Amino acid sequence: MAKFTCILINFVGFLVFLLIIGFGTWDFIYPHNPSDCFMTYMYEGPTYVPVEIPIQVQNKFPRYRLNVYGEGRYAHALGNDLLPTLTNGIPVLFIPGQAGSHKQVRSLASVAYQMVRRRNTPRRFNFFSIDLSEDFCGIYGPLLEIQTEFVVFAIEHILSLYDGPVKPESVVIVGHSMGGMVARGVFTHPKFDHARVRVIYTQATPHVQPVLNLDPQLSAYYRKVNEYWSINRNLSLSHVVLVSVGGGYQDSLVPSALVPHTDSPRSISTLSTGVPRVWTSADHRCIVWCKQLVLTTVRSMFDLLESGLVTRDPDRAVDVLQHHFVRSPGPKEFRAPLPLESVSCRLVTDTEWRRKANPSRSECFIFPLAAARFIAYLRGEQSDWIYLCRRYSDGMCVDPVNWSHEATLLPPFDSELKYVDVANSLTFSHVLVVFRAGFPYNFVCKFQSEEETRVEGFLPGLLDKEVELFRSTRVYAAINLPGTRVWGAHRLRMRTSPGCATNPSGVAHLRVPWFPQDELIPLDANRDSDLFLRLHSNPEAPSNVSLHIHTYSGCQVTVYARIAYVEYAAQFLRSIGISQIPSAIFMYSFLVLLEQTSTFSRTSSIDSPTSTLLTSVTFPKWIFPYVLLIYYLLKLDFLRSHWLIPLPRFSADPKVLFFPPVFFFLIGHSSRIVLLLLMFLLEGLIKSLGYVASCFMKPGSDWSLRHAAVITYAMSLAIGWQTCSALTLVILNLTFVGFLSVNYGRIILYRNILNCSPGFQNNLISWFHLELSIVTMVTLVTIASASGPLAVWFRDFRPRGDRLPGDPFVVMTAFLVVAMVIRTITSSEGIHWTPRICRLSERVYQIAALLTVLYTFDYVYQAVTIAVAVILYESFSALITIAVPIQTIAITSNRDISNNKLYGNSNHSCRSPIQ
Repeated sequence: MAKFTCILINFVGFLVFLLIIGFGTWDFIYPHNPSDCFMTYMYEGPTYVPVEIPIQVQNKFPRYRLNVYGEGRYAHALGNDLLPTLTNGIPVLFIPGQAGSHKQVRSLASVAYQMVRRRNTPRRFNFFSIDLSEDFCGIYGPLLEIQTEFVVFAIEHILSLYDGPVKPESVVIVGHSMGGMVARGVFTHPKFDHARVRVIYTQATPHVQPVLNLDPQLSAYYRKVNEYWSINRNLSLSHVVLVSVGGGYQDSLVPSALVPHTDSPRSISTLSTGVPRVWTSADHRCIVWCKQLVLTTVRSMFDLLESGLVTRDPDRAVDVLQHHFVRSPGPKEFRAPLPLESVSCRLVTDTEWRRKANPSRSECFIFPLAAARFIAYLRGEQSDWIYLCRRYSDGMCVDPVNWSHEATLLPPFDSELKYVDVANSLTFSHVLVVFRAGFPYNFVCKFQSEEETRVEGFLPGLLDKEVELFRSTRVYAAINLPGTRVWGAHRLRMRTSPGCATNPSGVAHLRVPWFPQDELIPLDANRDSDLFLRLHSNPEAPSNVSLHIHTYSGCQVTVYARIAYVEYAAQFLRSIGISQIPSAIFMYSFLVLLEQTSTFSRTSSIDSPTSTLLTSVTFPKWIFPYVLLIYYLLKLDFLRSHWLIPLPRFSADPKVLFFPPVFFFLIGHSSRIVLLLLMFLLEGLIKSLGYVASCFMKPGSDWSLRHAAVITYAMSLAIGWQTCSALTLVILNLTFVGFLSVNYGRIILYRNILNCSPGFQNNLISWFHLELSIVTMVTLVTIASASGPLAVWFRDFRPRGDRLPGDPFVVMTAFLVVAMVIRTITSSEGIHWTPRICRLSERVYQIAALLTVLYTFDYVYQAVTIAVAVILYESFSALITIAVPIQTIAITSNRDISNNKLYGNSNHSCRSPIQ
């Protein structure tokens, strides 16, 4: 009955998990908020002109190339004579990312080229791009080191191409995805001159940590770069300005939580949804050609120029990039206040005032600052339009201060809608608004008290119906939304009252104070406008999300909120589910092995891995400690930084402690089912091959088979040494599966033909079950550790016959092969060894296997950590079980040999009963 209950609980949990996976995947494939990015177009054919590099460098990096972009007559000039064409240029270097192409520079370069032609500027930007052969650098760390070294050379070589009266001193770098990490990594190179780079743009770059920690060398590269930037941010990197832009929820490859770069006070981090004049999400590849973002990037490059070169003042560069990527008041520059003697100013005392006009002469209006806040909206191309007066005397504004730079640009893309909020101040007494002649405008202003502006909203729970948060015609409202968490998702629906004549009727601005994920959408007057409240991280300090409603149209707007179940499932997968499932699977495979060895030391019998997983390991005593420990361990930065997939930071609020354990409980059951299916398939495959092998087996010597095994081990080591050691790991795993199948065939032979005693048959089955658990764990390790290096070698290095650079498993696979050869030789029939040699060979083999698993657990080591923590939670005596896989297997082997009634000789060989 207990076993049936465990199976039922696992089955129900797995069904719930499948529903979550299905809904979450649906949201990934068919997002409710599609990207509104416009396509960039070219008017002349693109050309990527190769840049000649020294032969010694080309021999060192045979797979990499350096190109410069051109189109039309400019490309023809580059092809004819490169150096004179670059004389009046400013170099920009584009670095592609994981499997990225050097041709992705086209959108930026083409827009910059057309902008130069329209502006007729004497200086142009020369866009260079590096062809990195579309390397899989995001899953294999050594490639990043090689790319970094090539980029260091490329920067120096690019600057050496320029010669003229105004020679550029630095290169502007644009890095997409992992190219952004390479751009930061060049500063760690000992031969790199830091003055060569002053401005870095990164697009969808995971700065915090790798998207998937499947490679220890990848994690080491990240640690080296991030530590260097953290230590030198005010020293050798004080002149570098970096802007990091993420794509938001459209980017399903790089979580937005990894995009912010905070290791420098001159770093700007944002998502495309909050960038002025962009205001849309972009997927991982779309971000390089999204027209709104491309225009913003190119405009900022032109504004960074000072005397024909990129500015040397980092503060000015920060101001320029802040204007383009964070908060824009519209115009870039503001003049001194206009002389107002010739302008007749009108005093307005209304609490709400609207005006729409196309004045033939300048107009001036003065509003007294009351106890309430002054909120104003202006639609039009007016630049210097609002001033604050320190005093108002005789109808004149005394000592006005230009306040236009404090305005904020609002969507839509081409509306030129600006918003300004002036709080009551003792310093200023009046607000002066000036509209210049010849510029049509639409102006709305209102005085609102703090009580009118601030609204408390309460989001519905998981089983609640849709609730109304807000209904009003007020010009501006800020709705506070407490209780939002990273694993939740709500749909906020804004409905404009029927008959509204203005479209769009307003703007909804979702603001997250602790993370740069602001989202702004215009409100459609003819249909509902949806905004999804989904967080990328929880706050480290008490803070709440707020929804700002700008209803300058005067129409009534109603805001509804409800749980978004599909997005909730996707958010659960993004924030918790995907990151926990691989580690939970590793952890339970480890727990199964520990439970089996512990059971054997007590009862001399071992159940199958599937039975152990369904019964012993699924008891609540194994579940609840895991749930609680994993929740609190996730709060540790050290553990978070080494997790398989990046995790959001959980809030320490005790009110929400209930939710994560429920999620982890569900993940635990689901991971157990996934591992159960893997074990079932693997066991079925091994037993099927064993049945086939038993038909051709005879009692007696098996030296020829073991001789072939030794040859296979040696050949796999030689193949791995010349190609990729991950290939050796795969061959060893397949060999392990093959010989376990042969061993199962011997079990059938001993049971059906030789009529062995029941005790000996029980030892055979127990040994097989233990070996099956080991082969399951080794298979998981092989999948996790060998997939990345093997894919990189097979795609990039196998066609050229090259060896994988920086191979991480050379030493470990050699040690494992030697140990397996020793064990195979000492376990052969017909060869007599002393018990001491038998024990030594067994221990060498088991230690080698265990070290291999632990070595490859460098990036999933938290599974072992949590497993140990669970055991410690049970009892202090469980500490001894860590050594059980080595000690018990060696003792078991000798015990079975000494009790072997079939051969009748305790030192006949070192072989186990099924070998």
